Amino acid sequence: MRPFHTVKKHCTSVALLLYASQAIYSQSLADLNADKQRLDSSVWQQEIEAQDYEEAFIRLWDSLRANEDAFPILKSFPFETLSWGEMKKSSQMEHGIFVSTFSDQPSQRITKAQWVAWLDAMKSSGFVLEMSEWHHKRFATNEEGIAESTVSCTLYAKHAAKQTRYLINAYIDVEWMPERNAEGYFPPRHLSLKKFEILNRPGAPLFENVGKLQIPPKQRGPIVAYDLNHDGFVDLVLPSANLIAWNSGDGFTTERISKQAAGNVRAAVLGDFDGDGRVDLMVEGTLSDKGNGKTGTGLYLFQGQESGRFSQSPQKIVTDPPIHVKGDTSLTSGDIDKDGDLDIWLSHYKEPYKGGSMPTPYYDSNDGHPSWLLINDGTGTRFTDETQQRGISEKQHRRAFSSSFFDYDNDSDLDLLVVADFAGIDLYQNDGHGIFSDVTESSIEHRHLFGMGHSIGDFNSDGMLDMYVIGMSSTTASRLHDMGAFREDAKDLSDMRIPMTYGNRLYYSNGDGTYSQPKLNDQIARTGWSWGVVTVDFDNDSKTEYYVANGHDSNTTSRDYCSSYWTDDIYRGSSDENPLYDSYFMEKLGFKEDNGISWNGFEKNFLWHEMSDGNFRNISYLGDVALEEDSRVVLAEDLNNDGKIDLLVDHNKPDWDEQTEGSTLSLFLNQFPTNNNWIGFRFKHAKGHLAPEGARITLSVNGRKKVAAIINGESYEGQSSPTRHFGLGDSESIDYVQIDWLNGESTRIESPDINRYHEVSMKR
Repeated sequence: MRPFHTVKKHCTSVALLLYASQAIYSQSLADLNADKQRLDSSVWQQEIEAQDYEEAFIRLWDSLRANEDAFPILKSFPFETLSWGEMKKSSQMEHGIFVSTFSDQPSQRITKAQWVAWLDAMKSSGFVLEMSEWHHKRFATNEEGIAESTVSCTLYAKHAAKQTRYLINAYIDVEWMPERNAEGYFPPRHLSLKKFEILNRPGAPLFENVGKLQIPPKQRGPIVAYDLNHDGFVDLVLPSANLIAWNSGDGFTTERISKQAAGNVRAAVLGDFDGDGRVDLMVEGTLSDKGNGKTGTGLYLFQGQESGRFSQSPQKIVTDPPIHVKGDTSLTSGDIDKDGDLDIWLSHYKEPYKGGSMPTPYYDSNDGHPSWLLINDGTGTRFTDETQQRGISEKQHRRAFSSSFFDYDNDSDLDLLVVADFAGIDLYQNDGHGIFSDVTESSIEHRHLFGMGHSIGDFNSDGMLDMYVIGMSSTTASRLHDMGAFREDAKDLSDMRIPMTYGNRLYYSNGDGTYSQPKLNDQIARTGWSWGVVTVDFDNDSKTEYYVANGHDSNTTSRDYCSSYWTDDIYRGSSDENPLYDSYFMEKLGFKEDNGISWNGFEKNFLWHEMSDGNFRNISYLGDVALEEDSRVVLAEDLNNDGKIDLLVDHNKPDWDEQTEGSTLSLFLNQFPTNNNWIGFRFKHAKGHLAPEGARITLSVNGRKKVAAIINGESYEGQSSPTRHFGLGDSESIDYVQIDWLNGESTRIESPDINRYHEVSMKR
């Protein structure tokens, strides 16, 4: 789900919000609020009770964030006893990471006084708690009438003198006291640690934050990467901020893209749209014509120049029939009809709550603004809307966040993947002539999720392209499911809570045009409210890491709006705008803002790494890339050409106001301590050469094949450069590499040199 820009920071008073409509709708609003109270006291009574009990942990988390010294806060947390199991195993994994796991059977038990003494010893020895995270996963009342909970806990600690970071994960089984304390909330009586595991790593972090680019207010938007001036270093384009960041290998310098800047850019893609051999910049946004003072919203083309810069006078793209953009968008490009030019798919998003309308149903909505398949006439500035003629109109109104043209069935044409919020994924098969058929039901296992972004690659090294699709996990939804709390009059909405909030879905290709979810998906599914994603080999060991950006709306308190969404909002309104529900939602969301309530706030970013024991673990904090701030765009590029992939992450501080505050683009250089081998391939647009979009790279090492493809539209508001990197582990040679182009031709390189990048192109 999208952040609610129409509400954030502008709900200063419920009375002001409702002033215009109060006279007309006051009785109806009263009825809606009374109905909510009735349901809260009946259907959702146990959930309301759960929120009451979790107050102890909300206060703990808020206090820990507000105070630099965590130890007094931890010492004052009320409980009587704490227990945990004995250490089962402590193992040293790769990169100096130690993993210690503990039994679920309690063998150690301490009192509050012993806890305080232990904390004093930890502080004296030099430990510091930098961040934490607490989520209420389960609530119930046992046979004796005692309230019980399970709270997931993650602690991010370091010891400066030892240069060691600690990532501590546990589920806390909580037995609550029967009475409130003097401060008015229920304190725990006993805490028992389950699924207790500690990761620690001495030495410098796995990434080094070497710079930040401050993006001004109202100029946050897509970020695209490309070696514009062909000097061998990947540059960055930030069209909403009107910036090119030129990369020299040891730093960036910025200059503006154009004198005539595009404002409110919501989508961007780089490609040679006019066929002159130079990469162009296509954006969806708003431009002002200084000649007549008019402002126009739509698609614009900044044509590429020999220098790598762009034309100072962008051309507005003409579509037949005209299209009208109303919401956020995303772009992907490729030659879907094999006529030698790049066509585009423009995805369109519609925010929930707007005008009182809601995605209906929330798990399969097709009621947003239209998306379009636009066919290029070869000029790059004139396109024809052929969405209906080419078979994609039935689900044209998905609330889509990302999409990509890619050859999923390996038949040398570009198919289409669409990832949508409030629905999931849709997959369309190209017949080879640019006509599509919907193959979602027959090809995809478990398609439902709150789709935000995706990444495509050969994740299990079997020579086929897989998908990692980013969604949203929710402890509230799983807590309600465990309670068995649902409305009898809308059981389908309750039944879809778990499928929709499974989180991120990993799809392995079966090689026959179908995809299945491997069992290991459970290990890398739940990252929170997720956005951008990259899937790369950071340590060159030939295995894939998954970096996921998280956090929706961190406000001033960790108290979460999520429960209100799952117990009320999904049952209210419809696809149509409704003034009554508009007032109702504005009242609720206004209360949220006025009271600093978050929505999936303070969630850290994840770096899933497959350990030597075969299990994936989140090592983001050990790499110094966890980031408590809400993150959005993620790119992974080798910025200094050392063969190690670096990270770029766009993030904003808590309680962020997009109207007055900017965001930050942080650069993290890869410092993984590895001597593993690697190889890379760089593609570019050139006059008389085939466009790289859709090219498939097959690498054969010791007879085993791994593939990659040149794809855009992945992730969330990000486009990676047309460079593909392969970690080789300790392999010292390559059998061959083969590049298959969309026109059916191939380029084959026998025994290419390793530990370097190779330039690749194919003449038409």
